[in-house]
Amino acid sequence: PTGSKPFHDLENIIAGETYSKIPYVENIDLEPVWIRAKVSLKKTAGDGTETDITDFSSLMTLQEIGENWTASPDNFYYYNLAVNNGEQTEPIFRSVKFADTINDEFQLATYTLTVTAEATQVKHNGTSALDASWTESGA
Repeated sequence: PTGSKPFHDLENIIAGETYSKIPYVENIDLEPVWIRAKVSLKKTAGDGTETDITDFSSLMTLQEIGENWTASPDNFYYYNLAVNNGEQTEPIFRSVKFADTINDEFQLATYTLTVTAEATQVKHNGTSALDASWTESGA
């Protein structure tokens, strides 16, 4: 996106700035699959204490969500199309915007934004990723 900065190993984040991060998922299975992805945030304080942040909307927002991705109340994004072998999804999102209100406490910790993708075969498994059968993985 225009005006965004690269996301890899960010330091000295500026409140209100947007940084480029473009995750997508590639199907390396032999069969077509449905895909879902979860975006999670972990905070590591200066003393090494780790905390999973389930609602990070007060810290950052995902920008430019792909038109074929659907957010769901279970905190997953579901891809609306089957993905064939060797193909990839469109990006889940294209950037992350940090809140105008982040402060020194935010700067003194390390945050890890992780995208975890899951796939399940299309064959005999619903008409979309939203109605497919998913095995709970604890993700």
